[in-house]
Amino acid sequence: MMREVILRLVYKEVKPLGTEKVEMRGLSGIETFNIDTYIIKLDSFIVQHPSTTDPLKYNGPFRILPHPWVSYCRWHSGPLDSRDKPWERIYCNVKADGYCRQHRKSDRYLYDMCMSLKGERALEACKILDRRVKAEYAVYMLDSGGKRPKVGSTRLFRVYERVAEQNHLVATILGIYDSAREARAAEMKISSLGFATEHQRRVKSKLSRAQAASRLVEVAEKVSHILGQEWKGKLFAIKPSVEIPPLLKHEKLLNEELYPIAYWGGLLIVRTSKGNYSIEERPMLHKLSMEISSDMRR
Repeated sequence: MMREVILRLVYKEVKPLGTEKVEMRGLSGIETFNIDTYIIKLDSFIVQHPSTTDPLKYNGPFRILPHPWVSYCRWHSGPLDSRDKPWERIYCNVKADGYCRQHRKSDRYLYDMCMSLKGERALEACKILDRRVKAEYAVYMLDSGGKRPKVGSTRLFRVYERVAEQNHLVATILGIYDSAREARAAEMKISSLGFATEHQRRVKSKLSRAQAASRLVEVAEKVSHILGQEWKGKLFAIKPSVEIPPLLKHEKLLNEELYPIAYWGGLLIVRTSKGNYSIEERPMLHKLSMEISSDMRR
């Protein structure tokens, strides 16, 4: 028997692999780059039945529900300034697109507005957040081999997971701030000057990892000087645990029993009776988007 649930989180772990040395021939000779490498491993789903505020940890097969998916409030009780156990959180179970009325003034709402809105609206949310929550933030840059690198900001303790959630060849931390407003302002400045974009499209890479590293180093050196930050010069990359299979739209896998096997770059990799495929994680989150075995266990 199957049970419909809200997908709250694809819980994954990033673990170190070692250092990869890549080389490319440039105008001045051979350039060598050392890249700290990590692997991301899928652990489980954090899911919630709509009748309760308590989530469960689940790692078995699932099915994708047909559209339209009902959205639920994104608020949960987890802290903003440190790691926690997501399966021990309280999740709001009110239907809402984004946040329900009760949680539209919460710290978590402010954080999401700070990180997702643009311009002064974002900075104002960040300013209020800074008064309420003391945390460290990282401004990072990654290169996926597209036209330009991508710049972003997140809480420092989440930076490797955040990069792992995005398609990339190589990444670096540009600076660390004790203010969300300062971090977002730095991110916006880098974007406005044309060094990088704040948004990334899923495109096929036109660069090798070494070429991406060379470009990222060049841009990071320029940007850090403008921001008045001392760039550490460290490059890193998070690699998938399996080869990334073809990407399918969710509706193409309706009625299929799916077995989660890996995660990388915003993609959930599943095994089906017809082979392995990738589906996008983000559209399914905080929605009644999947059904699982009724024998749910923590």
